[in-house]
Amino acid sequence: MEHYAITWMATESITPQLVSRNNEIAVVCTDSDEAISIFDQELKSTSMSKSSDLDFKPSDKECRQHLTHLMIISIIEGECEIVQESEGYWAEF
Repeated sequence: MEHYAITWMATESITPQLVSRNNEIAVVCTDSDEAISIFDQELKSTSMSKSSDLDFKPSDKECRQHLTHLMIISIIEGECEIVQESEGYWAEF
């Protein structure tokens, strides 16, 4: 059976939480439509800025510490594959 995990990518400094899901780290579901709905709702709910909207160019170190993206990961028999991901977002501590 296929499962879908929706989560923000952890950075060196922070593991962003899903604001739209009561600050859970990840949500797992079995329906692709539900996964897409959760993904879309999280992007609408986040207070993080899109990296394209930043008024500065972050260094490589800053990117490793702050730049994240939301992902839908497909999990089938222990094998994982990213099936959808957002553009980059800037996560603060």
